[in-house]
Amino acid sequence: MKGERRHQQVVAAVLAATDTAVAMLDHPGVAAAWSAPSVLEALTVGELAAHLGQMIGGLVAWLEAPAPDRSTSTVLPSTEVYGRARLDPDEGLDGDLARTIRSWAADRSVRGPDATAAEARDHRDRLPALLESAESDRLVPSAVVPGAAIELDQYLATRCVEFVVHVDDLAASTGVPRPRPDAGAVAIAVDALVALCRARAGDLDVLLALARPSRSSPEVLRAL
Repeated sequence: MKGERRHQQVVAAVLAATDTAVAMLDHPGVAAAWSAPSVLEALTVGELAAHLGQMIGGLVAWLEAPAPDRSTSTVLPSTEVYGRARLDPDEGLDGDLARTIRSWAADRSVRGPDATAAEARDHRDRLPALLESAESDRLVPSAVVPGAAIELDQYLATRCVEFVVHVDDLAASTGVPRPRPDAGAVAIAVDALVALCRARAGDLDVLLALARPSRSSPEVLRAL
């Protein structure tokens, strides 16, 4: 029962965060700034918006596709899969994953703001039924670790991170008023990011970074 209640909370948070993301993509202020630089280095507002839209569409695509076979998949925790998204301090934006993300975003942004927002609305409309029929431990394949998969609830937690953070990025990039994010989505996103820090740096370093920052490195709490 506890696991089912948690699953329902995660699903509700993802749907709420998706609603906020779709509203941001549909905002005229985003369309007006489409070709302007965003607050994320090397991405325009349009490319950032396209990336956010792709995150929504990707969730729908995974749920509409057959789930990976657990017997032939390497099931990993999200810290080992989503942790790959952390920007390497040596490679920076020249890393393979960072370049791939920028390329995908650039390709999709040429469709413009109206098409991007319309596609996001369509994906949001399909999402509730897909999530309602999916079990919390359904596997979702990893796009960055060949042959690996993570369980749905862990994947949904990473989507809370993506949706909440990139909505805020778009607000900061365009001057559109920052929407109030769903509290449940924020809490789940914080938990997911702290888990990444704990897996990478260890509990003691994270504890000291939170309680005694003067004796810690800022890198300890840089999850992505």
